[in-house]
Amino acid sequence: STGLKNWEIQLPVEKNGGIEIVKQPELATFSLTPYFYVNESDVVSFAAWVNGTTTGGSLYPRSELREMNGGSGASWSTDKGTHTMTLKQRYTVLPAKRPEVVGAQIHEATSDVNLVQVRLNHPNIVLWAPGGDATLESNYVLGTWFTLEIQCADGLLKVSYNGKPSYSKPYHASNMYFKAGAYVQSNLNYDNKDQ
Repeated sequence: STGLKNWEIQLPVEKNGGIEIVKQPELATFSLTPYFYVNESDVVSFAAWVNGTTTGGSLYPRSELREMNGGSGASWSTDKGTHTMTLKQRYTVLPAKRPEVVGAQIHEATSDVNLVQVRLNHPNIVLWAPGGDATLESNYVLGTWFTLEIQCADGLLKVSYNGKPSYSKPYHASNMYFKAGAYVQSNLNYDNKDQ
């Protein structure tokens, strides 16, 4: 898909002692069903099972796009330029015992201090951010589409949910990048391997 030009995919599949990562130009035509595929309507699907391979430093599996800048990982400051990620998203399946999944993130290259996450902590879609948390939707129904815009500009984090401004607070951080997909917040300590 041409919409994935500035991304790489991180998959919950073991490869050479780590996870499988696919970069451009291979990503343009890559699929690994059910973990990652693009259908004929350019809808991207992600899946990660609780028994999936994890990245170093994480206890949880992911099938997640990571923002890139050409062949290198994107790394920007919230105080310089305008950085926007717009998604149309839905959650369709959750682990049974720990029904939590992250669908979008602003991640920091060196730590999690300035981490921002939009996640389904069933039954609510919530925003976790250093400046305070917010509920974006209460009692979310699985399979329901929603739109999300996350923007950092001039030291301000703004989030719109279904076209409605939902969050706006100061946010100062550097070495940041966007992530989007399915970052399941469960593992075999919580759920069985078929979840």
